[in-house]
Amino acid sequence: KSGIRFNTTTEQAVLRNLYLSRHQVGLSLGGTNYSYAEELLLTDNYSHGITIDTNATNNTAQWTFFKCLSQRNDGYGLFYSTASGTAQTSVGDISLFSTYANKLGGAIFLGKSGAAIQGIRWFGGFVGEDGNHGIALSTHNTVEHKIEGVFAEIAGTSACGVDGTTAATNTGNGIWIDSNNGPVTIKDSVIVSNSYSGIYIAASRGHIVGCTLRANGVANVGGERNGIVIGIGNLYIA
Repeated sequence: KSGIRFNTTTEQAVLRNLYLSRHQVGLSLGGTNYSYAEELLLTDNYSHGITIDTNATNNTAQWTFFKCLSQRNDGYGLFYSTASGTAQTSVGDISLFSTYANKLGGAIFLGKSGAAIQGIRWFGGFVGEDGNHGIALSTHNTVEHKIEGVFAEIAGTSACGVDGTTAATNTGNGIWIDSNNGPVTIKDSVIVSNSYSGIYIAASRGHIVGCTLRANGVANVGGERNGIVIGIGNLYIA
């Protein structure tokens, strides 16, 4: 079902220059204390491009990604999740990672109460034309997340999914952060022309610094025509 699947804990693996297409999941990863993936292309898979899942005996996800593109998959471009009953999960750096036209959304991080995803560090890249939010966080974190230098645009405005056969969904924020998040910083990012508002943030504490937000809310949905929508929590904008 997967182009490549890691069934057990992996240590110091290196994946480089891979093209994974027409599988259920392009690349299925489990726990690691340190492994590295560079210059991957995940395209036209029938579920997610990349999944990273933890379980009760395998609760670290220190995969570092560099210069990867996950596009036109029928799930998410990048899907992180934790299992109930596991300890908190730490993740590796995500640098110059891009998503394009994935049916369910660009990237999503789903932690659970007692099984949080901690310390997301996403630097650079493009999330655009995905069928829902470009980057979505629901992590239950206490260690701060940082998203920096990302270009998030036109969520939900164009055809998406395998072979581009799903019509535009007219849904999605550039970045979506629900109330199941602790501290989050978004810095020096550009969020433009998404179907819904540019950033939705309800984290317990947030910082939005040096970002450009323009022409969001193109689906013309009531309440979703804003640069930033603030849910609950404390927010600093500069």
